[in-house]
Order: sequence, then C-alpha cells, then structure tokens
Amino acid sequence: MSPADAVAYNGSPVTLYISGGTIPYTATSSNSAVINVPNSVGGTTMVFDASNVAEDTLVNLDVRDSKGEMATSTITVKPSVISNTLTVTPDPAAPGVGCDPAVCSGLTALVTVQLKNMATPLVNRNVRFDVVQGDYQFITNSSATTFADTITATTDQNGYAHVRLKANVNAPTQYAILKVTDEIGGSVLQTTFTIAQYTDGVGILSVVPETHTITAYYENTCSFGARVDYLIYGGTPPYTVQSTSTGVATVSPSTVLTNGGGFTATTQNAFCPGTAIIAIRDATGRVIEATLENKAGGETVPEPVTVDLFVTSTAVTVAAGSTRTVTIGGSATPYYVSSNDLSIATASVAGATLTITGVAAGSTTVTVTDSKGAAKTINVTVTP
Repeated sequence: MSPADAVAYNGSPVTLYISGGTIPYTATSSNSAVINVPNSVGGTTMVFDASNVAEDTLVNLDVRDSKGEMATSTITVKPSVISNTLTVTPDPAAPGVGCDPAVCSGLTALVTVQLKNMATPLVNRNVRFDVVQGDYQFITNSSATTFADTITATTDQNGYAHVRLKANVNAPTQYAILKVTDEIGGSVLQTTFTIAQYTDGVGILSVVPETHTITAYYENTCSFGARVDYLIYGGTPPYTVQSTSTGVATVSPSTVLTNGGGFTATTQNAFCPGTAIIAIRDATGRVIEATLENKAGGETVPEPVTVDLFVTSTAVTVAAGSTRTVTIGGSATPYYVSSNDLSIATASVAGATLTITGVAAGSTTVTVTDSKGAAKTINVTVTP
C-alpha cells in the first residue's frame, strides 16, 4: 500500500493506493474517531478525510486481502489550523460598475484568513499566500507600486492574516485560484474567486499614489523642487496629465504613452501651503485626479548667527614695494577698505583677504569697514 507514510489534514482528502494480493480488500483504522474508513474497499484506491485534531496524532490503516495478507500505512494527522475563513473581498467595493462581487480588472481586493487550533486563535504565525492561477499579483508595499506572486503575512491577536492583491489591468474575465499555507504546521487551503474584465467608466483607470503630502521643516516655508513620481494604470492610453494649480506644482511629461507609465510632479512655492490637483485623462475621456499637497513645517526659523568684525592683525610692517596680507572675518560681508595716506601705503580687499602694499617709508593707518558700518584700524609701518 502506498504511501506507507503520509501526512493528513482535515479538509484535505488523502488517497492510498493498494496493489498486489488477492481482492477483495478490507480496511481497518486504529483510531476511527480520527480516520474512519469503510471496512470493504472497492477497487484499488482508498480515499479518506481525517478529522481535525489538537495535536499530531498517529493512525495506522491496515488493509487485508482475501487471503489474510496485510499491509499498513501510517498516517500522521496534523492540526488543520487554517479554517474555512479564506475570503477575497474587493476593496474598495465596486457595486454597480459591472463586475461586483467579482474583482474588477485593474482594481484591488483584501485577502483574509484565520488560523486557529480548534477554538484557539494562533497569534504571530507566518502565513504564505501564493498565486496558483489567474491574472493577479499580491501588493507588497503601502503605495501599491510593487507586486509579487508570493507574499507572507503574520497573524494578529485574533489569528487573522491580511494581504492585498491587484487584478491585472485589462485582465479577461476568469476564475482565479489562491493558496494559503501555514508555514509552521504545513496545512494548506485554496479558494477560487472571479476576476471580471471591466472596460467602462472610470473604475478601471487608477493612479498610484492617489495623494501625496510633502511637509517642510520650518514654519511659513514650503518645499520647492521636491519631486513625486506617479504611475497610471488602466483605461486606454495615451494619457494626458495636467496640473490645474499653477504655482503649487508642475508635471512632466504632459503625455504618458503606456499603461503603467508615469509622470513626475515637482513642487513650487508660490502658494504656501497649497494643494495641486493633477487631472489625468485617458484616450476615451475617462478622468481621474491625483493630488500633491505642499505643506509648511512647524519649526521656528532660527535667528541668524552674527560674528563681529575682526582682523587677524592690527599692526603690520611692510617694505616699500612689497605686500602683506591680513585676514578679515565677521558676518556682515562685504568688506570695504581705505588707506589714510596713499603715498605711504595702499590697500585692497578681495573676499576675506586684505592686501597692503608699501609705497614709501613712513607710517599710516588702514581702515576696514563691514556692511553694517563696524570698523577696524590697522597701523602700517613701511620700511625703505
């Protein structure tokens, strides 16, 4: 009899194959409360569905032929922790648009399953969701821009695990199959749901994200030049894109040629705060809107730090025909300079560098002034 060893879960029938010996066969179970099999076996196969158990339970199934020869198969019955609560619910619901209660092509659905051992919910249990058949994928990030055929979720305090899926844009009407697996215990449950092709109205046309908010750091200040990428799905390309809020955001390109293509909105700050309404129109006239909100921050703008005017030297000796430099500092730029006696020394300033040039032997002063009127005097001695 094969298999000689097998694993069984409630709700997942197991088939045993009998060969050899002399028919007819008779079967007995070592625990008929867990696996109940008919005494008389018709043919060479035996199909059974185990009862649910609270813990792993071993059951021996014995099959005898008409001459008394016996074969045994050992069945490990494991707790079937995935109850029949696997549901696929369109979210948002789309009543009256032609595909409810199915999942509209291009739209999303919430998938929920509960894990419990008998009556006890299983908390923090990993559940794997797999695409078995159909034109859909699971959403893997909060902005619904990345997708996968397999995703794992963890059960909450009530034993529920939730994921979201998205039917492919323009997917034909079809039956789709979804499978969930308890990653620890191994029990499996499948369900079938319907994807309905939807080509009328605006329901099939979508933009991701639908809305986005950018918040600056300082009060009374909004971002300028910040970029947000949007993706368009469904409808009939090409799409035209236009920001109806001049001074809040610009969009580029204004025409998106492909389904799944995108555009970029870039913030301006002529209005602070401000919300840009971005109109998206497909080739058949369907229109949807995306928004980009440019908000001011909440932190107080700090007072600028000021530094008083200073020079690195207040006395300079320079030979006639030679130069010396002095560094100027302070917050109130630009700086201005003048010499008290140009026949003895001249002075010029470039950025934060003061250059003094000796002309003839003698003494004079050079005065440095910043843009706020503060002044510093340098005594200059010119040697022959």
